[in-house]
Amino acid sequence: MASNENGSVYRFGGCELDLRRRELHRGGSTVTIQPKVFDLIAYLLENRDRAVGKHELQEAIWPGVVVTETSLTQAPKTPPKSPRPRLGTTAWAAII
Repeated sequence: MASNENGSVYRFGGCELDLRRRELHRGGSTVTIQPKVFDLIAYLLENRDRAVGKHELQEAIWPGVVVTETSLTQAPKTPPKSPRPRLGTTAWAAII
């Protein structure tokens, strides 16, 4: 994984996450994801050097909101909508 000099773009597994533009790209195409899923991926990338606990994620991504266990576990599993016909589970797994 690599990021540019100011840390605003992460490249990993054929994907590029641009924090400044709030965009996810794969294979040159923009992948549409929900804002909270974007926030989740960004938070995990920014804290990739350590384990991030469930409670920390809840406070960082959903501050002051009661988040059910199901919602917390489903957010990273929801495949993004893509202009490509089949982004596929394997590609999404590479993002996570």
